[in-house]
Amino acid sequence: MPFPHRFIAPSEPFYPYTIPYSCRFNDDDSAYTSITWSDATTDIKKCVVSFWVKRCNLGIDTFLLSGYGNANNNMKINFDSSDQLRTRYEDGGVVDTTTTTMLFRDPTSWYHIFIKFDTADATGVDRYKLWVSGTQITAWSVQQNIPQNSNLNLINNSYETAWGENIELTDKYLDGYLAECYIIDGSVANVVTDFGEFKNNIWIPKSPGTLTYGNHGSYHPFSNASDFGEDFSGNNNDYTDSGLATNDQVLDTPTDNY
Repeated sequence: MPFPHRFIAPSEPFYPYTIPYSCRFNDDDSAYTSITWSDATTDIKKCVVSFWVKRCNLGIDTFLLSGYGNANNNMKINFDSSDQLRTRYEDGGVVDTTTTTMLFRDPTSWYHIFIKFDTADATGVDRYKLWVSGTQITAWSVQQNIPQNSNLNLINNSYETAWGENIELTDKYLDGYLAECYIIDGSVANVVTDFGEFKNNIWIPKSPGTLTYGNHGSYHPFSNASDFGEDFSGNNNDYTDSGLATNDQVLDTPTDNY
């Protein structure tokens, strides 16, 4: 007697959206990618940043993203020597800093960083909002609110923006990996769940779909090993690489962690 055919559906992959590449930033190579802006921002008071990072060396001051116009006007996001995440703003010589109590000390983990900047917001604590791997951070070792309506000098006109270094002093390079780097200029409409979701209590990436990037927005998936700074947002805001080689395109990613 023949057995009836039984269809077995293929198992669903754990990651519906996969990230094929990351970019390795070796501080010994002084590696970074940067751009100098020549046009106006869409809105200098509103910006969203989203990226994944995996650390190598711990306990050192190492920069993720920075913008620089001059000594009195700049903006920096970095891990400090205590392994806390710090964001420092300087506009017209007025300095404000926000630093987490959370420590980033797991060199085997990928962290998703999602930040909303909105200096037009009337509520001081709402001008800077941070999520780490899907969870909003509300505990701070230092919390200095950005002055209302101040410029976000991360992406200001005629300023330089860099992934992987302190662009002001050209030092304190990132030693680690970056993946799926987004900057949205002029809007805070996007939310963290546009870029990730929880699955089995694990924060995983997802495709944000169509985004409105604004004039100085960009998307860097690092899929072009000969031009890591290539912008895939459609804006053609291509960054210029320094200290990066083709073998710095690696397969260690948030969806294939080595």
